[in-house]
Amino acid sequence: MIEQYFIEAVKARKYPLIWSEESAKIFLGNLLYKPTSLSFVSENLEGVLLGEMSTTWFGPNLMGNPVALYVKPEHRNGLIARALIRAFENETRSRGGMAVSFDFWAGVTDNRIVAGLMNVLGYSYQGPIFYKIFEG
Repeated sequence: MIEQYFIEAVKARKYPLIWSEESAKIFLGNLLYKPTSLSFVSENLEGVLLGEMSTTWFGPNLMGNPVALYVKPEHRNGLIARALIRAFENETRSRGGMAVSFDFWAGVTDNRIVAGLMNVLGYSYQGPIFYKIFEG
């Protein structure tokens, strides 16, 4: 499922990125087995939200930091993503987190759809993400 997330992101944004199954397994394995892991998979494997608890760089403020939110295309009606996000929020709160901060730079889903979902869930928009991809 995570490889499909990567493929869709590269295609949607035309990122010149390379998939490495080994790198993905190491990163995700480390993420999943950390005590700070916050990872959820929908009941029938239609979607996944992977992330972790961490402190902010400027102090001991705990936050939930999602790394990847992916729902299979045939299940993108907002309900699975909504349930995964709510589970992530609830676990963040139960561990003493003060906030959740999403970063949708992968661009798998159209920004207007993401904005609608996040607004319904009570999230505030804090500005765009800027990135620069170096050529050659």
